[in-house]
Amino acid sequence: MPPNRHITTNEPSEEPPVPALTAPLSKAAQEELLQEACRQTWAAYRVAYRKRHGVDPVRNAKVNTNVKDLVKRLGRDEAPLVAGWFVSVNEQYAVKRLHDLGVLLSGAEAYRTQWATGRQVTATIAQQQDQTQANASAADDAKALLRRMKGNANAQ
Repeated sequence: MPPNRHITTNEPSEEPPVPALTAPLSKAAQEELLQEACRQTWAAYRVAYRKRHGVDPVRNAKVNTNVKDLVKRLGRDEAPLVAGWFVSVNEQYAVKRLHDLGVLLSGAEAYRTQWATGRQVTATIAQQQDQTQANASAADDAKALLRRMKGNANAQ
């Protein structure tokens, strides 16, 4: 059979269909999509913030820049979801800073991973994981020492 048999027969192709080519978006269209994502991100953050803290968050030029940067880093689809979720974070630093958008922006990828996995990482959890690793490393060191001691005893 010829290599292009899927073209000459009625058999379904195993190859995925090729998507239709679309013209790239104009700069104005790209900017409008970005601005819409920024509006959605701000709205999600503001609603969650007001629910948790009882007031609207401060909005100024710095905050607007943070929102735009967050959308650029996390994407138009996930930025609003992560921003709304972020206000539920109980990490000491975030709570102490009253869920400032700068905190979210500074750890955007880590907060996105916490949102995606449904696992918040607090200082206590991080400390427990650090202690667990320290214990495992100490146990590995002790096992290695015992193996060396056993090897030396067998050599004599």
